[in-house]
Amino acid sequence: MLPFEEHRPHLHQRNNQTIKARTLSNSLPFQIIMTLSVKQAKEHITAIEASIADSASLKAKVEASFVDLDTDKSGTIDQTEAQKLIQDLCVVMNLPPPGAEAFEAHFKALDANADGNLNVEEVGSGVVGALTFKRDSIKHYLDKAIAANLTDDDLLPVA
Repeated sequence: MLPFEEHRPHLHQRNNQTIKARTLSNSLPFQIIMTLSVKQAKEHITAIEASIADSASLKAKVEASFVDLDTDKSGTIDQTEAQKLIQDLCVVMNLPPPGAEAFEAHFKALDANADGNLNVEEVGSGVVGALTFKRDSIKHYLDKAIAANLTDDDLLPVA
């Protein structure tokens, strides 16, 4: 089973909805990684917003994950550890890994104190940023779906 396959309705069984989804996504410069129904998109937004709002729980999850990510137990995540994490995430999400320049730029953007490593607060900030980006991305497609008069059962491409 492919990553996110459990979230992908079978497009061949829903031809008219597939056409609507393709119409919404035909000008995208990137790969669609999942297709959600409009209802599922709304549920994803609600779940992401709840995760962001529950900052204590999110902080605890980031701290617990940070311990595993910090493989050399230095108290920070260096570029090698971060690169391994990104590679693993790309495999899980069925995405190509970022190029060296893109990785470097994102790492530097997260490295708020510019010490060449990521501390737990910087990783937490990155997690909130990623969740916010995902929420906003889904909202973007949901707004297009609503403008196109799609119903809760219609399909929505999400990148």
